[in-house]
Amino acid sequence: MENTLTGFSHLNLRLYNPAAPLRPYIKNYWFISAPENATLRTEYLPCDTGCGITFSFNSRLVMGDSAISQGCLISGPNTTSLPLQLGDQIDAVGIRFHPGMAYPFFQEPLNEFIAPIEPTDRVQQRLELNQIYDTLASNASTAARVTQLDSWLMHLLERSVGVSSELHKALDWLDNQTLQPITSLSEQINLSQRQLERLFKQWVGISPKHYSRLLRVNHARSTLRDASGTLSLTEAALNAGYFDQAHFNREFKQVVGLTPGQYLKCLEQPER
Repeated sequence: MENTLTGFSHLNLRLYNPAAPLRPYIKNYWFISAPENATLRTEYLPCDTGCGITFSFNSRLVMGDSAISQGCLISGPNTTSLPLQLGDQIDAVGIRFHPGMAYPFFQEPLNEFIAPIEPTDRVQQRLELNQIYDTLASNASTAARVTQLDSWLMHLLERSVGVSSELHKALDWLDNQTLQPITSLSEQINLSQRQLERLFKQWVGISPKHYSRLLRVNHARSTLRDASGTLSLTEAALNAGYFDQAHFNREFKQVVGLTPGQYLKCLEQPER
C-alpha cells in the first residue's frame, strides 16, 4: 500500500507498507526521486526513535555528517531533527524500523548506530547489503523494489533473534504512559534499573529516559500539527505532560531544532 507525506511532494516521496510478517518490525519503506537539475535544499528528518537503512543509487546524499553517492548508510534512532542534503537526479530507498525492532536484524548494539554511518564489514556480510543493493539498483520499478525488500527482509527474519518480551512491555508502557514518571517503568516490567538501561542500550540505542523525552516532544509536535492553529502552546505543553513552559520550549528546541512558536510558523508556510 502506498502512502504520501505532505510537504515533500517536490521529492516525490512515497511510503509503502512491508509484507504483513514484517510489520511488527518495520514501519515503512520510503522512496524519493527528483529529476536532473531539480531545485533541492536541505531537508530535516524527524526524530522518530526508530533505526533505518538508506540506499542511494544516483546522486550524492548527505545524512548528518555521513555522505554517499552510491551505497548504503545505517542510522540509529534520530534524537534530533537530522539534516538530509540531496544532490540532483536523486534516487534513494530507505527502510524505517520500529523502535527496538532493528536489533533482531542487525544483531549489534543499537547505541553504536546513533549517527548515520556506512556499515562495517561485519554488518555488510550479516545483512547481505551488497547483494540487496545490486538487486535494487538493477530495477528502478518501485513495485519491484518493494517486492525485493520484502523478500530480502523475510529471509533475514528467518535467522533473526527473537524480540525480548521485557522490551515489548517497556515500549508499550512508555508509548501509552507519556504522563507517568519514567521511574515507574522498572517496577512495571520487573527489571532493575541497570537491567533496563542495558536492555535499551542494546535494542533501542538510547536510554529509557531519553526515549521517553522524545516521545513527549513528538506527542507535542503532532498535537500542534494536527490542531491547525486552534491549540495554544500552553495547552500543547500540558497535553504532553509538561507543567513548565520553559522546560517544554527547551526540550522541544533540542529535539526539533525550533522553538514551539517557530515550529507553528513553519506549519503556516505553504508547501513549496
